[in-house]
Amino acid sequence: MKGKNLTIAQIIKQLGIEAINDMQEAVLNAAKNHKDIQVLSPTGTGKTLGYLFPLSQAIARNQKANQALIICPTRELVLQVEAVFKKMQTPFTITACYGGHPFSVERKNLAESPQIIVGTPGRLLDHFNRRTIDPETIHHLILDEFDKSLEFGFHNEMKQIAANLRNIEKKYLISATEIDELPAFVDIKKPHSVNFLKRNKVNQKLLIQKHMVTENKYEALYEVLSSLEDKSCIVFCNHRATIDNLVEFLSEKKMTFAAYHGKLEQEERELSITQLRNGSTNILIATDLAARGLDIPELDCIIHFHIPKYEKEFTHRNGRTARMHAHGSAIILLKETDEFSYLDQNIPTFNLNQKPVTHPEWITMKLPLGRKDKINKIDIVGFMYKTIGLNKEELGIIEVKDRIAYTAVAADKAKIIEEKGKDQRIKGKLAKFHIV
Repeated sequence: MKGKNLTIAQIIKQLGIEAINDMQEAVLNAAKNHKDIQVLSPTGTGKTLGYLFPLSQAIARNQKANQALIICPTRELVLQVEAVFKKMQTPFTITACYGGHPFSVERKNLAESPQIIVGTPGRLLDHFNRRTIDPETIHHLILDEFDKSLEFGFHNEMKQIAANLRNIEKKYLISATEIDELPAFVDIKKPHSVNFLKRNKVNQKLLIQKHMVTENKYEALYEVLSSLEDKSCIVFCNHRATIDNLVEFLSEKKMTFAAYHGKLEQEERELSITQLRNGSTNILIATDLAARGLDIPELDCIIHFHIPKYEKEFTHRNGRTARMHAHGSAIILLKETDEFSYLDQNIPTFNLNQKPVTHPEWITMKLPLGRKDKINKIDIVGFMYKTIGLNKEELGIIEVKDRIAYTAVAADKAKIIEEKGKDQRIKGKLAKFHIV
């Protein structure tokens, strides 16, 4: 393998997937013959891998220099792109740059000349201004969720970044919606379009239902949630204040859930997504920030506590379920006074089947040690089996980050782990697991 990039077949094997999908294959083929490519595909169809596959083939393995720049509108998407690329296990390095992350750490990482840089517009511009990124060697530019970046008001930042990039050979514009007119700074007149929006416009696997709100909307939501049993769902709200109110309300109802919005600290947001991924909760209450770019599992259901103003946002939300080969449902909480032109007037009614509140079989435990402390998944598995005495069925998903590790364990074992492990060590460090 010396001197050669991994083939697509080798990367697929590393990822543990059977094959690339039609959209990804179309992007790969387009990359062979076109300089500027616009990828249009719904949320959840694998757009990240869509551009990472051809990028993995185009980067020069023997060149230790910044070669590709990926711009994302949110730090969540930045972290997802970084995680997906690392799973590919290519010989290339990637560095993530985003607000809330120590600038000094990023500067140190960038000094190692990673081949790929992924970041948010504001933080990337800061690096360009401080000359910690070499623009001369960057030949590939990817604008991921480009429509969202414009919607979030990053036009000027991206314009200034683009002005630094004088040697771009290939551009990718990635979006879940069509853009009427591309901004001048993109410097693309007629990109080759890989458009999978129309063929996915009508999702036959998605069942849209309504639940009429007669009095209290919070109670109406509780009625729906208690009828879903153990199905996984995201409850979408238009405002952070509503989420704060729902947190208080559902806590009083003794429901297990996680919250996600832009005012939470990064660690809090990561924890919420981790809990949804590992089954510690089946319910995530979120703003539209969660509609795109998050590495979360296939969901059974989407609940619209608030209806978004525009149909495209409604579509983005629904894109979190009924993805690829799965089926899912979207439930809208409707008042008699609600009028949205894009909603079908004959939406079927959701059948309530309320059950007593139950709690997930898993609980998330936090260990204040991570990759930077030389801790890995195998270390945690060994500790749980040998020191604590758990069996395979009592240990769930483990996620190890730079300074933190999260472990899903059987709910009835969490207190035992806290007590039994408090004086024990992992690689010489105290194993201070605690319930989050």
